[in-house]
Amino acid sequence: QGFQWGVQRVDGVAVERLRDQRGVRIKFSRVEPEHCIILGQWIALSSGKTYQFRVAYAASGMDGAGLKWVIYSPQSQAVLLSVALTKEGSESRMIEARLDSQAAGQLARLELRYDREPGTVRPEGAIEFSHLALESVP
Repeated sequence: QGFQWGVQRVDGVAVERLRDQRGVRIKFSRVEPEHCIILGQWIALSSGKTYQFRVAYAASGMDGAGLKWVIYSPQSQAVLLSVALTKEGSESRMIEARLDSQAAGQLARLELRYDREPGTVRPEGAIEFSHLALESVP
């Protein structure tokens, strides 16, 4: 599924599209704010459907502490899905999660957020996300 990301301008964070056009690289410089939205995309969810969310990622020089993918309803502010990246290691990983859509023709927001966790330092390094998909499943 193709995504047209809205990149939020955030001090200390650089976002660049990967050469193969299948993902993004996000660089953190340790001066980013403690809480920010890095990427955002509007998505339409059909009523009564189950969706599978997937994204691959690989970190370089940092772990995923404080980073999470969130899908929420802007109308009700209800969080429909929240999946945090692992805090350990920098090897390649895959996130998979399911979401049940209840509301008819619901417009939702998919975002990559950073929220610094208490007792941690701000990240420095890069993380690449690729093969992101949100697909209806039987």
